[in-house]
Amino acid sequence: MKKASVEETGVLVVPGKCFDIEGHFRIGYAFDKNHLTTGLKKISAYMDKLK
Repeated sequence: MKKASVEETGVLVVPGKCFDIEGHFRIGYAFDKNHLTTGLKKISAYMDKLK
């Protein structure tokens, strides 16, 4: 995912390349379940736009 995803969604993901897993990304979820659910929905909507 590109930097624009953070600017458009407000959700930060880390490229899998940083963890030797190309083609994937990593998310952090230190917040409560509602924050995680909202963030995942935003990531999903953004990725649907990329199709």
